[in-house]
Amino acid sequence: ISLDAAVVTDASMKADASVRRLLFDFAGAHVDASAKAMDALGEDPMLELSAAVRASVDSLTRIFTAERGILGSGSLEAKLKGSALKSQLDMVHIGQADIKGNITARGLQIDDSKDSIRAYVGTLDADLATRENSLDKNLRKGARVLAAKVGIDSLDLTYKEDIFVRGKTLDLKLQNSADILKGGKELTPLMGILSVERLFLRDDEGMAVGLRRNKERFRIEPAVKSRPTPRLSLSSESGGIRVRMGTDAYMLRDVAFDVSASRHQPKARNNARRKQLLDSLQRVYPGVPRDSLFRRARLDRRRIEEQDDFASKDISLSLSKSLRQYVKDWDLEGNIGIPKGRIVMAAFPLKTGISEVKGSFNNNELNLSNITLTAGESDISARAHLTGLRRALIGRGKSKLKLDAAVTSNYLDVNELMRGYAYYSTYKAPDELEEASDEELEASAAEAELPADSTISKLIVLPSNLDVNFTLEANGIKYDSLQVSWAAADIAMRERTLQITNALAASNMGDIYFEGFYSTKSKDQLKAGFDLNLVDITAEKVITLMPAIDTIMPLLTSFAGNLDCELAATSDIDTCMNLILPSVDGIIKISGKDLTLKESKQFTKIARLLMFKDKKKAVIDNMSVTGLVRRNVLEVFPFVLDVDRYLLAASGTQYLDQRFSYHISVIRSPLLIKFGINAWGNDFDHIRYGLGWARYKNANVPVYTKQLDNAQFSLVASIHNIFELGVEKAMAENNSMNYLPTVLHSEPGGTSVQPEPDVEDGAVSASLDGLGSFIEEVSASVTSRREALKQEIMDLEEKAAK
Repeated sequence: ISLDAAVVTDASMKADASVRRLLFDFAGAHVDASAKAMDALGEDPMLELSAAVRASVDSLTRIFTAERGILGSGSLEAKLKGSALKSQLDMVHIGQADIKGNITARGLQIDDSKDSIRAYVGTLDADLATRENSLDKNLRKGARVLAAKVGIDSLDLTYKEDIFVRGKTLDLKLQNSADILKGGKELTPLMGILSVERLFLRDDEGMAVGLRRNKERFRIEPAVKSRPTPRLSLSSESGGIRVRMGTDAYMLRDVAFDVSASRHQPKARNNARRKQLLDSLQRVYPGVPRDSLFRRARLDRRRIEEQDDFASKDISLSLSKSLRQYVKDWDLEGNIGIPKGRIVMAAFPLKTGISEVKGSFNNNELNLSNITLTAGESDISARAHLTGLRRALIGRGKSKLKLDAAVTSNYLDVNELMRGYAYYSTYKAPDELEEASDEELEASAAEAELPADSTISKLIVLPSNLDVNFTLEANGIKYDSLQVSWAAADIAMRERTLQITNALAASNMGDIYFEGFYSTKSKDQLKAGFDLNLVDITAEKVITLMPAIDTIMPLLTSFAGNLDCELAATSDIDTCMNLILPSVDGIIKISGKDLTLKESKQFTKIARLLMFKDKKKAVIDNMSVTGLVRRNVLEVFPFVLDVDRYLLAASGTQYLDQRFSYHISVIRSPLLIKFGINAWGNDFDHIRYGLGWARYKNANVPVYTKQLDNAQFSLVASIHNIFELGVEKAMAENNSMNYLPTVLHSEPGGTSVQPEPDVEDGAVSASLDGLGSFIEEVSASVTSRREALKQEIMDLEEKAAK
């Protein structure tokens, strides 16, 4: 150590002190310094300092920090030169001083075995100086401030082998902010800019984040009267962000956001709400001490959740313990913008993108003015408002998220989306893919083959902790062979129940109107209900849309031409999302004009029997059929058909196991007699016939329009009020509707619609053939008589003319 110092006074007792030179070497550090204090005993002395330091980090840590488990290596060099009045040595006035300093570190490594921290910095250059303001737009340009500049060429940081940070080319600019001029603050107001060329972070739960060309502007503001806690503001611009979670990757470009954070302060109304909640819980648990009420309620809630068959299907947004604490302790608010990005999911191989994201957020809400998503050939854009985030993020009990949105789409390929979901629902990620690079993950997703069948064979379970209200408008939808040019609907979801109302669509299969619900309360409560109206559609396309109709009413495929169909029903569903037919309960209405009966073996037989003019097809000018589905039976109510030269009235019973029993009354025919034809069998490939009396004497057959309309209105009302009524009550009300005063038909084998059971089918066929021969003879006789009358009239006209 070497010291050269002096103190000089004058007659007025003014003292000037100086350290001309101080040299010392200690623990691997070499210090060379000089200093002055002019008018050292005065009220505001002038201070000057000049110093240079060289040090070995290895030596310093062995002596000073080794006992605390901290060791290091590398070299440090520092220089400081400055002059200032004593009155300038505070953060308000420090800018008026003249200070210049520099620190340089090379190969700096720190190992903290106690806290399991390891850090390495390749090169660090830091400058500290008083200079003119160049960063803060709120401060006069040219105003002097204390500013720092730090540059790091490379950084590696590991914390407990769980959190890893790696950076390249990090630059920090820091200075006093305009708030420093207000004075009297416990917290030093600062603002700065952090620029990062590349930064990679990985947390203890496997989430990895990569940043590229990032620039963060931050400001630390002291507390004010309107905000009793300090606030940190941050605005960020990023050339690219990559997020990796397991086998999912998110790549975002040109991301921009700003956020401000201040310490969370419980509000008076929160305390009042807490007191009200405690009062309510005390009434529920009168014997439980007040300080144990929340714990008791949590235990009961957990017990209920354990009984929930689908509790694991609820949405979970819970963060890691450290991040949860930040969300709990700090109030956040900000804005976000994402022009473009990609999403790669090994379990969902469709090419997925995200773009035009604009919105704002805070701890509890996310408000998006727009977000656009693409998946394969499909796209959607939405305005959305999500609330309930804070409770979900900190994992406090069962959170309830609420989403309101307006969704639009230019095109939705439902076939492709369903194939993608079918792949997703059965996907199991190979172990090696968890550790694969982003490029390998993308290659794996690109090589995946979607299943050829788009049928969803796995139950879609709705979350119970998400309430949804949104409108949908699409300008193009493809589903199977259905091509929709425009569609709109209102969609809501509560407590695992989905409601669709006011759904309209214009398609290549006709116009479609739909309302319905879908509920997955539990494994034993899988329910669905719908009111479907199809306008100007063929029978084949009806069955394409709803395959179950072919089982409920197979006779529908006998008609060619465009139909109007109304179907309204409730039903249980199985875990493959199929309707359980015995539980179907509802009504069916089918009408059409200018229809034809398709050529078939059975049609040919009836056409020959009734001597149709056209034996290949029968034209039906107008048809209106209604029916009731209940207890595994479709009851077809009486309806009238005008076919060829005949006026027919028909009704029947169609069993969902394919058995059937129908009666046809011939009301008007070329003959003067009326008769009935009964048809029954186990399916339409094995039809048996019988002759009988005509049940209906004229076209005024019984109708049940009012009863069916009331039933349909009741079901539609139940759909609209499904959340108020509850699914079980809505189903019960539909099942309890007394549609008809009596049952129209008996079981197959009864005498009301078919011959006695002991009548042989051969005898029936013989009687039909005999009836056919009789009709042919009568018809020939009538034709002969008509020709004779025509000739007599012509003869009379000739005589009258003469």
